[in-house]
Amino acid sequence: MLPAHVFQAAFEGSPIGEVLLSPNEDPLILAVNDAFLKLTGRRRDELMNQRFMVAEKSAGAAAVKQSLRRVLATQHPDTAEIVCHPMGNLQGAAPVHGGCWRVTHTPIFSPERELLCISHRAEDVTAAWRVQDSLRQSAEREAFQLSLADRVRALDSPEEVVATTTQMLGEHLKASRVAYAEVDARQATFFIRSNWTREGLGSISGETRRLDDFGPDIIALLNVGQPMVVDDVATDSRTAAHAAAYAALKVSSNLAIPVLKAGRLTTILSIQSDTPRHWTHAEIDMAKDVAERTWAVAENARAQQALRDASQRKDEFLAMLAHELRNPLAPISVAAQLLARQQLDPAGLRKTGEVIARQVDHMRELIDDLMDVSRVTRGLVRIDEAPQDMKLIVADALEQIKPLLETQQHRLSLRQPDAPVMVRGDAKRLVQIVSNLINNAAKYTEPGGHVEVCVELRPHDVQLHVQDNGMGIPKDLQPRIFDLFAQGERTRDRTQGGLGIGLALVKSLVELHHGTVTCFSEGLGKGTLFTVTLPRLPQA
Repeated sequence: MLPAHVFQAAFEGSPIGEVLLSPNEDPLILAVNDAFLKLTGRRRDELMNQRFMVAEKSAGAAAVKQSLRRVLATQHPDTAEIVCHPMGNLQGAAPVHGGCWRVTHTPIFSPERELLCISHRAEDVTAAWRVQDSLRQSAEREAFQLSLADRVRALDSPEEVVATTTQMLGEHLKASRVAYAEVDARQATFFIRSNWTREGLGSISGETRRLDDFGPDIIALLNVGQPMVVDDVATDSRTAAHAAAYAALKVSSNLAIPVLKAGRLTTILSIQSDTPRHWTHAEIDMAKDVAERTWAVAENARAQQALRDASQRKDEFLAMLAHELRNPLAPISVAAQLLARQQLDPAGLRKTGEVIARQVDHMRELIDDLMDVSRVTRGLVRIDEAPQDMKLIVADALEQIKPLLETQQHRLSLRQPDAPVMVRGDAKRLVQIVSNLINNAAKYTEPGGHVEVCVELRPHDVQLHVQDNGMGIPKDLQPRIFDLFAQGERTRDRTQGGLGIGLALVKSLVELHHGTVTCFSEGLGKGTLFTVTLPRLPQA
C-alpha cells in the first residue's frame, strides 16, 4: 500500500483540474489542485470550505448538477455530457477560459465503504470536440447536399427548383424565411422571385424592393460577391440606420449570399431570422454552396425550358407558314383554270388578273418578311446612318398604313413636338419600325378602335409611343412578345393573319439603331403600349 503522501502528490500534480467535494447536492470544496486554480484564476484560500455553487445561468450547469445527483444516487462514477462554455462555475469566479469540457464525478470511499467525498474533474477536450464537430457538420452538409440534389434532379421548371431549394434550406437551418431575389442593377432594385417562410410569417414573394433601403455598405459588399453576415440588424453598424426596412420584413438577422454573372450582381439568396442569431462558418459555407448550385440548376432549367418553348413556337410557326402560303394558292388555281378555258370577256380577264396579282402580292410580302428576319438574325442587315427627323419618319409610316386604318375604321391620334425630332439612322428601316408597330396596333384592335402615336422629345433620347385600345397581351406573354414567332401564342385562331415575326423584326432593327423597345399591357382586352427609345441627335 502506497503511503498517503503519494496520493496527495498525484492529486496536486495532475495536469487536469480537480476538486474534491463533500458528498451532498450542495457540496463544499474540500480540496483543490493547482491545475484547477490555474484554470479558474483563483487562490486556494478563496475556495477551501466554500460552496461549489454552479451559476444557474452558466452553460452546462444543469448537466453538472445532474451528474452529481446520479453519483449520490448510484454510488458509481458518472461523466456528464460534454459542454462548451467559459470555465468559471464557482460562485464569484470570473470566466477565464472558454472551451469544451468533459466533467467526470468519481465517488471516493473509506475502507468501510463510507462515501467520503466526490472527485470533480474538468478535462479540456476542446481540440477533440472541434474535430468531431467539424466531421459532424461536414457529414450533415454532405447529406443535405445529396438530399437536395435528389429532390431537384427531377424538376423541370426553374420555379420548382428555387421553391424546393429555399424550403429545404430554411427547414435545415431553422430559419424564419429564405428568399431568392433577382437584382435589376439599372433600377437599383431586387425582385423576390420566390420565398419560403416558417408557418405564421408572411410571404414577400412577388415584391420589389430598393437596394439602397438596406444599407450602402451591405450592397457594396454584395456587389463584389462577398456574403453579408448580420447577426443583429439593430446593432450592426452597417444596418442599424436602416433597421426599419428590415423590421418591415420581420428580419432581425440576415445571411445574404450574392451570385455574380460576368462580374455583375444578378441574384441574392437571403436566409433570415426574426430574432438575432449568430451564423456559423459551416452555415455560411452551406448557404454559399446552395446559392451557387441553385443558380446553376435554375439557369439550366431555364435554358431547357427556353429550348422547349422555342421548339414549340417553331413548330407552330411552320404550321402557320404552310397555312399562310397555301391560302393564296386556291384563288390563283381557280384563276388559272378560268384563263385556260379562254372564255372570259375583257372584264372577266381583268378581274381574274387582279385576283392573281393580289394573291401574288400577299405571298411576296410573306416571303419578304421571312427574308428580312433571316438577314437580321444572321447579321447581314446594314443600315445607312444619317440624320433623320422622326416626324417625317412617322408621316411616311402613316402613309403606308393609312389604307389599313381606313379599312378598320380606326380613329388615329398623333401627338408630336413642333420642332424637328432628330435621330441618326436609316430612313427606310426607321419607317419599317414605325409602320410595323402601327400595323400591329391596327390588326389587334377591333374595328372602330383608337390608335395613338406620340413622339416625345427628351433630354438625351427620343421616344415613340404607339398605343391602342385593342385586345391587349396576357402578362405571361409580354416578356416574350418580341421573340420570333410569338404571335402564335397571342392569337391561336389566326384571325389576324401574318407570321408573327413583325415585332421580332422591330426589336432587331431598333437594336441596330442602338435603341430599345418595350411593351406594356394591363392584360387581355385592355390595349397595348409599345415604346421605342432612340438616342437623340443634338441639334446643330
